[in-house]
Amino acid sequence: FPNIVDFFNPNIIQKELHLPEETKNYLLHPNWQEIEKELLWAEKNNHSILTLTNPDYPKQLRQIDSPPPILYLKGNPKYIQFPQIAVVGTRRPSLLGKEIAFQFACELAKSGLLITSGLAEGID
Repeated sequence: FPNIVDFFNPNIIQKELHLPEETKNYLLHPNWQEIEKELLWAEKNNHSILTLTNPDYPKQLRQIDSPPPILYLKGNPKYIQFPQIAVVGTRRPSLLGKEIAFQFACELAKSGLLITSGLAEGID
């Protein structure tokens, strides 16, 4: 879909997307003020939004039982298809924990892996 608003088409949500009922209900009754904020975010340089129906949505992620219906990307969207790893830790890391996580991420990136974040607090 060229526009994220098309993703909220009730026919697509009910028939084509294999999502939990709670997610379908959320999508069928969207908070348009929040969506407006997200669309403004996506207009910034190097920001983009991918939906499950977008051909660039990662194929392997689409195959899990409950894939995220929307991905928010910061950076070059072509990299989303590269091999990735997420570094996940505590929400309240020590200074040493932060340093070690950073070193791990740097070494993993040097080996060719894309480091993915879920944008949680702490080590993520």
